Amino acid sequence: MIAQRRAAETLAAVLSERTVPPSHKSLCTMRIVGGPQADTWSVPPREPQKSAFQRGYTKAWSKAAKAFRLKYPLCGMRPDHQPPVMSECDQLERSTPATLVDHVVPHRGDHTRFWDEQGNWQSLCFRCHTRKTAAEDAAFAEANVKG
Repeated sequence: MIAQRRAAETLAAVLSERTVPPSHKSLCTMRIVGGPQADTWSVPPREPQKSAFQRGYTKAWSKAAKAFRLKYPLCGMRPDHQPPVMSECDQLERSTPATLVDHVVPHRGDHTRFWDEQGNWQSLCFRCHTRKTAAEDAAFAEANVKG
């Protein structure tokens, strides 16, 4: 019983040294008070993400993406034999069926880049797409923390 009380007191003391920013939706934006990291944010507060439809992933996109995957059915395939971007399957010469159409350069709301089939689309499998998106998100977050 005494050990549990001490543990609770220790936890309360640690938590009292932290403050939460106005954005209560993300605990990963917690600010540490005191110490070498005082007044620094680990991740900048995010704006609420728009829905897939609001970002352009409509019925027209689904139809265009399906047609693209029929033309370029394997992971890492791009128009005009352009080199794939972050396709592990292509690097290892695996013939993995593509399940997604990826924007080589993230469009970030730019409709011209979003619909650039010849220059900005590639077919990827789910695994390669997940790896690529995670790397892009990490790079984007790091750039915003530094900037």
